[in-house]
Amino acid sequence: METGRGPSLEPQYLTKKHVARVLGIHPSTVMRWVRSNGLPHPIELGPNRTVWLRTEIDAWREDKERNARRLVRESRTPRPGPSNGSLWTHRQS
Repeated sequence: METGRGPSLEPQYLTKKHVARVLGIHPSTVMRWVRSNGLPHPIELGPNRTVWLRTEIDAWREDKERNARRLVRESRTPRPGPSNGSLWTHRQS
């Protein structure tokens, strides 16, 4: 990420521990999210060394945040229905 004053000091590659810190989750959750939550797959640098591209993690996080904001906006949008706020209409006999 560039700021206009030179290159950022943030690392380009993140370890599992750093990914967890960026996302605010436990390191053991990172691989579970790769399998089930769409978190980008790591890059295998060797048998015991995997890293993630910071740009991919940042883009994934921004997409999740954007979707969450959209869902909040949609949940606040008034929906057509009975004027008394009830979900059910009752017929009086």
